[in-house]
Amino acid sequence: MKGIIVSDGVYREEDVFAGQRIFMTPELIEKTMLGLVQKYNQYRPTTKSSPYAVAAWLLHAFVSIHPFIDGNGRMGRILANLVLFSYGFPFPVPISADNDEYIKSLRLADRYYEKGRDTSHLALIILNSSHSIYKNYLSNLEL
Repeated sequence: MKGIIVSDGVYREEDVFAGQRIFMTPELIEKTMLGLVQKYNQYRPTTKSSPYAVAAWLLHAFVSIHPFIDGNGRMGRILANLVLFSYGFPFPVPISADNDEYIKSLRLADRYYEKGRDTSHLALIILNSSHSIYKNYLSNLEL
């Protein structure tokens, strides 16, 4: 594990890429993040979408902006759990970044970004992770 990074919590000031994916320029991050927060705050209280769909949408939107040098995926998965908690979920849902299906679902959402950000595959991964954690919890209950 790394030590404390001085720039933690500060938007990046340099261009970044992952594989062939190039993320937005630093100049656009603050405005885009403000827009994301505003959109979520307007959308969340009125949506009839499933918690998994909302969590997937926010996770993908955040990692697409990629506002930090490091930790964007972890922070996105924390935000997804924050959404689930806001719907009353009692447990954190482990969303594994090492899962090939997770990476594939992010790429699929990227591909459909212009057509409305199809995050249904990512929502299914979150649903399956949630099911797994609840199943594990219930199997360990002493009834």
